[in-house]
Amino acid sequence: MLFAVNEASLEQIIRKVELARGLGPLLPPLQAAAMPLLADEAMIGILWVGHKALNSALLPALEVLANQTAIAIRNAQLLSRLSESEEQYRGIFEATRDGLLVLSETGNIVEANPAAWALFDYERQTLCERHIEDVLDLLSFGGMPGFIAAAQQSPVSQLEGVRRGGQRFPVEVRIAPLNFRGQAHFLAVVTDVTERVKAQEALLQTERLRALGQMAGGIAHDFNNILVGIRGFADMALMDLDENPAFVKADLERILEGTKDAADAVRRLQSLYREPADTSDFVPLQLNALVEDALALTRPRWKDQIQSMGHTVHVKTHLGEPTLVHGNPSELRRVLSNLILNAVDAMPEGGTLTIQTGREGDWNWVRVTDTGTGIPPDVAARLFTPFFTTKGGTGLGLTVSKAIVQRHGGEISFESTPGRGTTFCVRLPVVRDVGNPSSAGSKNSPEKRLRQGCCVLVVDDEPVVRELLKRLLERLGQVVTIVSSGREALTLLQERSFDLLVTDLGMPDISGRQVAHEARTLHPDLPIILTTGWGETITPEKLAEIRATALLPKPFTHHELVAVLEKALGLAS
Repeated sequence: MLFAVNEASLEQIIRKVELARGLGPLLPPLQAAAMPLLADEAMIGILWVGHKALNSALLPALEVLANQTAIAIRNAQLLSRLSESEEQYRGIFEATRDGLLVLSETGNIVEANPAAWALFDYERQTLCERHIEDVLDLLSFGGMPGFIAAAQQSPVSQLEGVRRGGQRFPVEVRIAPLNFRGQAHFLAVVTDVTERVKAQEALLQTERLRALGQMAGGIAHDFNNILVGIRGFADMALMDLDENPAFVKADLERILEGTKDAADAVRRLQSLYREPADTSDFVPLQLNALVEDALALTRPRWKDQIQSMGHTVHVKTHLGEPTLVHGNPSELRRVLSNLILNAVDAMPEGGTLTIQTGREGDWNWVRVTDTGTGIPPDVAARLFTPFFTTKGGTGLGLTVSKAIVQRHGGEISFESTPGRGTTFCVRLPVVRDVGNPSSAGSKNSPEKRLRQGCCVLVVDDEPVVRELLKRLLERLGQVVTIVSSGREALTLLQERSFDLLVTDLGMPDISGRQVAHEARTLHPDLPIILTTGWGETITPEKLAEIRATALLPKPFTHHELVAVLEKALGLAS
């Protein structure tokens, strides 16, 4: 008789033994023995044997029988549990929302869950006949071996998945060794991150808009100060015409200075929404001038706002010899502005902000130092991590800044002591053997003689701009026709020929882009000058797409107009 623990409790076993004893008088005389069934040092049952011929010589054999019986029972239990565990894991495997791929060592897909079927748009059997490189782009790793080697260094990889129809989508892949059916395999966990990427892009746009709002507030403050000077000196010029004619020229020069300041403020604002992927505008830049621009942009924060709270930030600059870097001026200003604003935020009760520039070998550097609270070690380790923030913002400022610096071939680093302050250092490659970075057509350039007597068609929907261009061009000896719409311009272009077309980009009804295209079709050799208030966002590629010869950003000076005309019309022989 066999009593197993998994069939009844020990109390029930004892009752059965007592029952057996009660039956004893009803049976013939017997010899009996009870053997414990032991497995893993635990009793899992009792083997009870009764027979009239049983004697002590048979006890060793009974012990062996009890041991073998205990092993058989334990194996049966383990097999049952294994089957139950396999069913549980199969349920988890099939219910997981991420795609799961079981891969051979060579990268063949040998098993996949329903989420993977849906993710890659394959039926199970078809997917399990594919190679991992059919559904994941591993080109950057050099194939499966390189991918496995990279996974040992970083278990999470950002890749592109490839659906059956060839559609690509962003995925995050984790891979780990797996023993499958007694052989070495890999388990790849594939997560579709399309929505996450869209959310990150939306947050990046939000960050740019937030920066735009902050800068717009500062620029509005600057504009009010600029307009005070323009309006005030315009009034003075009108009064000086009668009272002090000798002062009129000085009054007008002050007005011109004010308009230049206003134009600079607008260009700084436009630089915030230049396309990030555009590198066509990389030009030689004065590093010290970028620092001065960034200080001017952030002045409302480090001066006006701090002073309104009763505190002061002392700004010190130690700028080295003027040196050149090659890059996008708006993006580099954005990096420096972000570092300055972070330094100000680290000094809520005021302090000292120090900006230094210099050169070491083939590198230019800028250091932005504050005397603020410093950065704790746990925060420092995640400082450039996207969306990590301690200030309640989006956590993208330093991430974007690092990406910009790296795009310019540079490096960004920092040193910080909690309670004493922080220094950020931006290093950019030195530019060698370049000409003067200032724009062509400056006041110091020798006056060049333009072709005169050219028939020029000017189209702009703003009366002030039309009249200004007419007077400036006529002053330069040109014959000018002005119209107020693209439709009027196209009518004239169909009726007659011109030596030059000057058209505004943004106009109602028919845009300057359409006018340029139609004009180029009607007169293939016609020089076209495009004028626009969005000059900071018009790249050479966009200008070529519009089929224009030259760009004249608004507002423009007499010298800038002459320089563009020289490009479009050429010089007199």
